[in-house]
Amino acid sequence: MKDDVMNSIDINGSLTRGLMMVGLCLKNSIGSGKGPSLVYATPEQLRLVKIPHPEAVACLKRVHGQSEIRDCWIWNTCNRFEVYAVTEGNTESCEESLLAAFFDELPGDADCLNILHGEEVIHHLLRTLSGLNSGLPGETDVEGQFECSLKVAEACQTIREETLSALECIMDVAKSARFQTHWSDFTPSYCLAALEGALARTDRGQILSGPVTIIGSSNTSRSCVEHLEGHFGVNPGQITFFHRCQKGNGTVKSIRRASMGCHRRKVDDYDSQEVREAIAHSTLVIFGIDRNQPILSGDELASLRKGADHPIALLDFNTLGSTQDLNSNGKITFLDAQALEKEVQRYAERMQTRPGFREAAAEIEIFIATVLEMAKLKSDGAAPCLNADAVGAMN
Repeated sequence: MKDDVMNSIDINGSLTRGLMMVGLCLKNSIGSGKGPSLVYATPEQLRLVKIPHPEAVACLKRVHGQSEIRDCWIWNTCNRFEVYAVTEGNTESCEESLLAAFFDELPGDADCLNILHGEEVIHHLLRTLSGLNSGLPGETDVEGQFECSLKVAEACQTIREETLSALECIMDVAKSARFQTHWSDFTPSYCLAALEGALARTDRGQILSGPVTIIGSSNTSRSCVEHLEGHFGVNPGQITFFHRCQKGNGTVKSIRRASMGCHRRKVDDYDSQEVREAIAHSTLVIFGIDRNQPILSGDELASLRKGADHPIALLDFNTLGSTQDLNSNGKITFLDAQALEKEVQRYAERMQTRPGFREAAAEIEIFIATVLEMAKLKSDGAAPCLNADAVGAMN
């Protein structure tokens, strides 16, 4: 572990003192471990607060415009909706602003909100980036999702360079925690686990031999493209990637990298005729969008496929629902976000029976807690220069 990375975790610095998180997350099999004690939301509670990307960006800008908040970003995934902020003013006022802007839909008696401050937030970030707070323990998709959230905040100008640098160093520490422990033996991908489970319900050969349509510019969409090509051997030329991204929104470069060799199409809306025609001719459709209005109904799909004889699998990762009244029927296989989550849970259950899983989880928990303790000592002037050997000696 590089000294400059370790030294960047300044427990007593102004960033840490003003850092806070307000958010919801779903329950996972590992629990809070050695990190801050968390309460868990139900899927229904999480859906109440999740908002589409454009609305989230608008809220982000509005909150950041308030004088006491210096930085603000949103970590929005299938398993969590967490809002982070750095304030140089009154933390109670900042907390009230975040609650009013993002969590007003929650009933007053809902005991599912986590509110963390300072060092607790850093501990939570390290555990979550390491896959300890995920329904699929050790998952790696969470890293890309966090990077995407920072890119969006950067494009919205709601995060400062110094805060970005500090968070990048925290990501480096989380990567070191993974790969300097046996936790590196348990690094699955959420999207790959979902695809494996979903495609097992189909004639995989037929489904993967035809046209593939990916809808949405999310990290989920990009990860699915990567796995379809790398793991399942799908030719990039089979894939059409629909997105709505404008230059400067923080994700265009990522889309270009992910869709190299694919047919990349920018559209004004995902319910356009071009998208519908692509769906009608596809054997695999993946919805990786984040909006609360469905873009396809069961009746519309039936009309689009009138006379078609090819099988089609439709996978909707959107917890808000991209489809309406759509069910598996005949040559149509449909899995919504809840069904995909069940496939991932089955994968997770199998993985947790592998030898060494519990020991590896305990090892990385100790590693992270030790890193934070040593960083705190160093900030107090009571510890030597931090390095990998020193951390290893304390484990």
